Amino acid sequence: MSKQRLVTVFLCGDVMTGRGIDQILPHLAAIAILLAASAGISGPESGGSAQVTGPADGAVLIDRLRAMLVQGLAAGRVVEASLEPVSLAGSRATALALVFSELLQNALEHGAGAVRIELARRNGDVVLAIADEGAGPQGAAEGTGLSIVSALVRDELQGSFALLREHGTRAEVVFPA
Repeated sequence: MSKQRLVTVFLCGDVMTGRGIDQILPHLAAIAILLAASAGISGPESGGSAQVTGPADGAVLIDRLRAMLVQGLAAGRVVEASLEPVSLAGSRATALALVFSELLQNALEHGAGAVRIELARRNGDVVLAIADEGAGPQGAAEGTGLSIVSALVRDELQGSFALLREHGTRAEVVFPA
């Protein structure tokens, strides 16, 4: 799937579910960061001081998105991140950025307590995990955002997505490095 198709599918999902502009902005921010990274320039969130080495640096993309989302949505919540460098091709970086922005937005809007973000390598795989202290969706059908996350993880990252509920909620994406 092309980058343009990924973006179209994600934003159409936002519009079709009636999400307001405040909920669509994180996805637009993800796209802006990816465009800045592909051009090898700094994004506005860095104050122009840091240079992006390219769209293949997953840790840089995740950290920039984290900074923007936390600034707009965290409202006093503790958000911690442990990010290892992960090299990704362009379309995989796009998919990971969109998946991350949806999962972090969900944790900040619907979760509770502290939020922990992890990007790491394990046994030849990349693991992206976002955990909070909330109970997670209880018996609710998967919404459009999580459906799109599942599709992106399956089709673009060739990985798996799971919501684990032990001592809070942990959204975990695992895909080949």
